[in-house]
Amino acid sequence: MTDVANKAFGSPEQPVIELHHVEEGRISGGKQENELEAKVLVEHLAHMVTDPDYDGASIGVLCLFEEQVALINEMVTATIDPEEWEEHDIVVANPDGFQGDERDVILYSLSWDNDVMSRQALSARQMDTTHIQGMLNVAFTRARDEIHVFHSAPIDTFTMAGDAPGVIGAWLEHCARVQSEGAHRTSPRAGKVDSQFEADVANALRARGVDVIHQYPACGFFIDLMCELDRVRLAVECDGELVAGDALPPAPGLHRALVLAPGATAGSACGRARTTWTG
Repeated sequence: MTDVANKAFGSPEQPVIELHHVEEGRISGGKQENELEAKVLVEHLAHMVTDPDYDGASIGVLCLFEEQVALINEMVTATIDPEEWEEHDIVVANPDGFQGDERDVILYSLSWDNDVMSRQALSARQMDTTHIQGMLNVAFTRARDEIHVFHSAPIDTFTMAGDAPGVIGAWLEHCARVQSEGAHRTSPRAGKVDSQFEADVANALRARGVDVIHQYPACGFFIDLMCELDRVRLAVECDGELVAGDALPPAPGLHRALVLAPGATAGSACGRARTTWTG
């Protein structure tokens, strides 16, 4: 996703990530539909498609639960003018329906009701399996410019069974941190870094015209540097001092993080930056 200074849409005061807590949102009738949360999201969408600041922006709606997809699709069809739908290339889907696709702006409806729904229902959406983790990565990385997350339950309730940490909760905590920074961060983005070496690699890449984001989130993990040049992405892990020979030491978590971040080529910086860009 883009940095604040390079945002193409929205007002200058609009954060790249915004959480919308729909406190009264509830699941009813034994279903996974959260009608109030859906209503608030569609109202926000309706305002967005008529806002000149979003002229030409493609917009997607991603839902965690399939029944919420059907509900929001009905509401969007009834509320949004067909011409606006076409202009903004609106799509409403679950993560599986969004494979390989992106939008400038993504609105999320999590619909989770901590008072009514079973913990197993939420645990099933963030299980540690290749398919589920890959699906979540699709959900977390489809926005190019701006994210809006609509949630009814407090973000600290998005845990696994037994209140174990889950990747959805970790992502929401990341979103909250980014939002708290506001839209007035300095540019080019310095970001939080794990080492001076990481900062040096990032500065060297920026000097060559590469866009760099530090600590790029991927399903609860963080990739040291996500780099982009001419619409080609490279994920870089900065591993510290050079070891004997030219071999690169394994980067803990790198393989898993990149499984969760399709579309990025893997790279590792060790002592000095050595990267290869591929199309």
